[in-house]
Amino acid sequence: MNTLNPSEQFYPEILRSISALISRFLVCIAPVFLIGIVQGFRYGFHSADYLFLVIGSLISGVATFFFGLVGIVEAYDRTRRLWMFPAACAGILPFLFVVYLAFVRGLWSFVGLFSHFTLDSLFASIFFTLIGFLAIRPLDKIAELCSRIGKLTKNTNT
Repeated sequence: MNTLNPSEQFYPEILRSISALISRFLVCIAPVFLIGIVQGFRYGFHSADYLFLVIGSLISGVATFFFGLVGIVEAYDRTRRLWMFPAACAGILPFLFVVYLAFVRGLWSFVGLFSHFTLDSLFASIFFTLIGFLAIRPLDKIAELCSRIGKLTKNTNT
């Protein structure tokens, strides 16, 4: 007879799933970080928002890691720790950054093309729109998995 509880049985699968989703998000955000660094050194970090792209990418990557870690630790340990609440609340930061990338740097930049069209602006608009929409999917899946894990651990604790 199997004496393992469900969290112990599915812990390796949860770990793999959340790790893969965090990796996908980081792969999507890495080019934004690199663009921010390159353009920041080229044009200066005070112009436009290249510093925001660099800092936003770093904060989003760290916040996504800790947000996914909350789900992993909760599935494995089932006890709430003090650091879990700020880490779970910080999970909103990557969502806000990705929405900024997709809509402000991406879709809203298409409006600027009507007054001043360049191929660079067109490619940048398409790039940021695609990155934004590609990065939102792993974040959504991490949030969904963490929510399910939270519900499962809440039901097994009561």
